[in-house]
Amino acid sequence: MRIPILLVCLLALAACDSTSDSEGVARGQFEATLTGAVDASLRGTAVAQRRSDVGEESLVVITMLEGGFSGRALSLIGDEQSFARSGTVSLGSDEAIALVYTDLRGDTGETLYARGGSVTFTQTSESRIVGTFSAQLSVIDAPTSTAAEVEGSFDAVNLPLP
Repeated sequence: MRIPILLVCLLALAACDSTSDSEGVARGQFEATLTGAVDASLRGTAVAQRRSDVGEESLVVITMLEGGFSGRALSLIGDEQSFARSGTVSLGSDEAIALVYTDLRGDTGETLYARGGSVTFTQTSESRIVGTFSAQLSVIDAPTSTAAEVEGSFDAVNLPLP
């Protein structure tokens, strides 16, 4: 499963326009800062895909993969309606959009989930989704404790499914 995701990200990187808007990150890019148990600044490629092959509703997945394919990534996952409008949407296990941090380096890897926070969409179109996010992250079996906090921005290029 990792190979198709990496190929999609490589295609996105090649397709990205390196120009940036007056504010924020360049098209097809993201940046994020994590503090707490995970202390890191991430930058890399941001791509969005609409998935209709999962369940009854279409899902949108924004994958933000750190440059150099280090194995660290952030993903925003939710129903298509939540991504279709500008504005702020809550993040968390009981919300329409989830934020997941994954670090596949090392033997066991690490996955943290947003237990609270929000994502603000400033632009949504057929070609891109632009926004910012902030969240409190925790491990799945300790949802009441905060392992890390994250803040970031993205300008994800929409990729059609092959």
